[in-house]
Amino acid sequence: MTDKKPAPLQEWQRDAVANEPKGFMADIIQASRLRSHSASLIPDRQRSEEKPRAVSGGSVPIQPPPGIADIDRLCDAADRADRAAAARVRMEALMSDKTPHRAKFEYDPYDRARLGFSDDDD
Repeated sequence: MTDKKPAPLQEWQRDAVANEPKGFMADIIQASRLRSHSASLIPDRQRSEEKPRAVSGGSVPIQPPPGIADIDRLCDAADRADRAAAARVRMEALMSDKTPHRAKFEYDPYDRARLGFSDDDD
């Protein structure tokens, strides 16, 4: 087994040791040993007695927060309006494609024969 010597202290480490107030590190170590291991920052003597609770966590029934029913009704109304608008747009698109907007007739204002042109004039 080979014993390694600790590395020599660097300059800043020597300065830190030299400038440490006497007993400073010892006080920190002692305070950490005396500290309570509780997660609370409130000292034990100032804590109130914890009252026993029901196993279920209470007797209040689980329900949505107040106002959710009103928001649900508003959303349902908006959905109905959106569906009606979408249906109206679909119906207008279908009607415009299948229903003629003008009466059908046999008159063609650009008929070559009516204008006096023959197919031989090209």
